[in-house]
Amino acid sequence: MKVAFLLTALFLMPAPTLLAQTNEYFVTEEDHTNKYFIPTPEQIKQARHAKESRPAKEDPEGNWGAVNEGFQLSIRLSKSTFTNGEPVVATIILRNVHDKPLTYYVFYPFDDDLKLYASSGNSQLPPKKHFTSNMSFQDKLHQVNNGSRSAPVLPPGVQRAFKITLNDFYDLSTNGQYSVYATRSVRTIDQSSETNVISKSATFSIK
Repeated sequence: MKVAFLLTALFLMPAPTLLAQTNEYFVTEEDHTNKYFIPTPEQIKQARHAKESRPAKEDPEGNWGAVNEGFQLSIRLSKSTFTNGEPVVATIILRNVHDKPLTYYVFYPFDDDLKLYASSGNSQLPPKKHFTSNMSFQDKLHQVNNGSRSAPVLPPGVQRAFKITLNDFYDLSTNGQYSVYATRSVRTIDQSSETNVISKSATFSIK
């Protein structure tokens, strides 16, 4: 069940706050550690008018992927055409469409739990750096305990955004058509293991 927010009247309830309305909007929260986040009236007002806060079916520009374990992932670009050498900035949004708080992962110093896959034509682009990890779930949990991997909690009806400059990950110096999609590691609803939530592909050109 998707959780939405009542925009005509705000009723505070025990955290995490659950509100209802006719149309659904997801509030973006900037603090990636607050499991008891309660949206302010101003944040709800902003969500009413933000493209990225609409349900996936009403936001084709967001390239939202399928729901997995209560999560949904989006990747969006500010425009579809970039000048050669211009930073190609992507906004990756992770949203909780479940009715309970969910857990995802952030790995330090590099966020290995967020992975990008870019291609040009039929060829996948090699990354500039190795951002992947082959550790088991148990090994990653050990790293959480040691502080190198955190497990933020995402409340229902809330989403969090990550700004990524694609040029930092891939060589985009050749003019042409590109596509990119994202994945992020999340914990399953029953807390027994982890899986990946995947966005659809965003396309852009370099000229």
